Amino acid sequence: MTKAELDVFSLQGRFCIDTYAYYSVVFLSIKCIHKQIMGEYKLVILGSGGVGKSALTVQFVEGKFIGKYDPTIEDCYRKQIEIDGVDCMLEILDTAGTEQFTAMRDLYMKNGQGFVLVYSITSQATFNDLLDLKDQIMRVKDIGTNIPMVLVGNKCDLEDERVVGRHHGESLARSFGCTFLEASAKLETNVNEIFFDLIRQISRQSQRPKQSKQSSSRENTQTEQYSGCVQNYSSSHPDDRSTGHMRDCCVLL
Repeated sequence: MTKAELDVFSLQGRFCIDTYAYYSVVFLSIKCIHKQIMGEYKLVILGSGGVGKSALTVQFVEGKFIGKYDPTIEDCYRKQIEIDGVDCMLEILDTAGTEQFTAMRDLYMKNGQGFVLVYSITSQATFNDLLDLKDQIMRVKDIGTNIPMVLVGNKCDLEDERVVGRHHGESLARSFGCTFLEASAKLETNVNEIFFDLIRQISRQSQRPKQSKQSSSRENTQTEQYSGCVQNYSSSHPDDRSTGHMRDCCVLL
């Protein structure tokens, strides 16, 4: 091989190495940006014991049905999904539904960004219990009515054992101001829809805080110019309450 041919071969080799290095850097950069913009969401599953909270969660995360009831103390699951073209990392807290663990709920609710309230269509008592759970969420979060939430009537495959009509669930959801779905962890009915809808609610809400904070800041400044004693009232303006969830979470669901 002549010297000229060796020089050409050497240049081609360096070109290949440089090209590989360039695309490696580009790939790593894209990967880093991807990690930075991936949304993270903290979701909390609430409801009385035996309504199927764990069954819904495991069906969504692992794609399998748990037929045997085993009371949960606390289980945390993580799952990466894509919703509307955006990668999301979900942290799902499956909470206890039994009486002895109710004291832990305040902490769950404080840290959660979105909530799934579950009852069984075969049990009126589990449906009635949701009123207290909703009130507790409102008390702990203290951010008005704009709390991402989905009301779920589980076990819709047990139609012959139904005691809670669908219209009752729809009516309660309207009073809560949230989405309503009947689901079956066993048949995989509306399982994905529960979590997808909740993530979309959180995403929509997270897009509003900046505008709300700027508006609230201007109102507080104007109020201070007239009377300092009115300042506390302005700081609790509904526009401010819509951003409250951002104090307890990072943007995980």
